[in-house]
Amino acid sequence: MEVDNLSGRRIQSLTMDKKGNILVGTATGMFIFDRDKRKWIRMKQEIGNYNITSVAVDENGVLYVGTDLDGIYVSKDGGKTCEAVNEGLSTTRILTLINKDGDIYAGTYSGIFRKSSNSEKWEDISERIGSRIIKSIAADKNGNLYAGTEAGGVYFSNDGKRWQAVNEGLGNLDVLSLSVDEKGIIYVGTYGGIFLKTSPDSPWNDYSGSLVNKIVQTIKLGGDSNLYIGTWGAGVYKWE
Repeated sequence: MEVDNLSGRRIQSLTMDKKGNILVGTATGMFIFDRDKRKWIRMKQEIGNYNITSVAVDENGVLYVGTDLDGIYVSKDGGKTCEAVNEGLSTTRILTLINKDGDIYAGTYSGIFRKSSNSEKWEDISERIGSRIIKSIAADKNGNLYAGTEAGGVYFSNDGKRWQAVNEGLGNLDVLSLSVDEKGIIYVGTYGGIFLKTSPDSPWNDYSGSLVNKIVQTIKLGGDSNLYIGTWGAGVYKWE
């Protein structure tokens, strides 16, 4: 199915594959942008009609697709065919996926799971995380991991196994999004604004400024070094 645009669809994930194709996950399926036709095309096979919550691409171009209720799918041919990869998961409700050094990390309604590049099974690495609902995961340039949780704030790990809460100065513990820039500055979007910290050990500082709606659903660092902030009901902000 081809559509001219995705207006009216709930966009839940956006990424780009190794060929530069734009992949969008929505509440009503997975779409890829055809640059020649200038249209969005719904992907075929199983993932085409699912509630897509997250998408990640590894160094080999393998596509990982997280869904709500249907777990995680993997595709090695750009979405033409796919198969479920849920062994080891304790839930099939997936909230976020990231690729870090070839390993895939999944944030779910039941903790964080990791699948290494040489394994087909997911491993639960949620030890010491108080809140099991993981809404966002990010990695800094040193390989440290940050996990944003529902009502439990942010957790930090330097080995991907052991976690500790890092919430000093964080004014709202209901985390929706995380991002790390090239300088290692960590940004967190919450139901109470946006906060940043300059290192794992430093406190959070409120960076909300003049935000009208402080429910920050997504944070993206643009190639122009600007910070783009997507809010719930108040559009997108650009901070230079």
